[in-house]
Amino acid sequence: VEQRQGKSVHPTRQTEPHTHFVDKTPDGYLAVCDLGTDMLAFYDKDLTFISAEKVPDGYGIRHLVFSKDGKYIYAVNELVPSVSIFAYNKGTATLINTVSINCKNEKANGAAIRLSSDGKYLYVSLREENVICVFAVKGERLKLLQTFDCGGDSPRDFNIFGEYVICTNERSNNVSVLRLKDGIFVELVDSIPLGVVLCVL
Repeated sequence: VEQRQGKSVHPTRQTEPHTHFVDKTPDGYLAVCDLGTDMLAFYDKDLTFISAEKVPDGYGIRHLVFSKDGKYIYAVNELVPSVSIFAYNKGTATLINTVSINCKNEKANGAAIRLSSDGKYLYVSLREENVICVFAVKGERLKLLQTFDCGGDSPRDFNIFGEYVICTNERSNNVSVLRLKDGIFVELVDSIPLGVVLCVL
């Protein structure tokens, strides 16, 4: 097993490696988002290093999802709110583009990212801004369609269940239930008080 090394440019958040998220690729590798080094790395089943690709310096890659065909990776960056798009093939990713998300709050940071079950819509939550962004997605192309209120403060995570979004709001200690129609937000259905809410599986 190889221990991760390195750092990046943020003076407090990137002084050393910080593995934030690990997921299995469609073809059986492990994809690792290292916020501390701005690196998307891949390992085999024995945790042997295969390859790595960087997002822009200081962006802080946080979470990712794969396209339905497994050919693309969409990753949310925390420190600079944005989505990086990679081409993916057999344990290797190639950065294609990074799409910035315009925010009103200068402290806004990326949190969670999800893909709709049909693969047509990409969703990204932003803490401090307290919104979820909806993108139309096709291959390497993203188009922002909508930004809607998350129903709380600091949407650390969310997930999609049919036409409903369940969002865990870390600072307001509540779970919001939001309804979608054809991929687009239409209404806040409920807000449930619940302490220390961090993730949705």
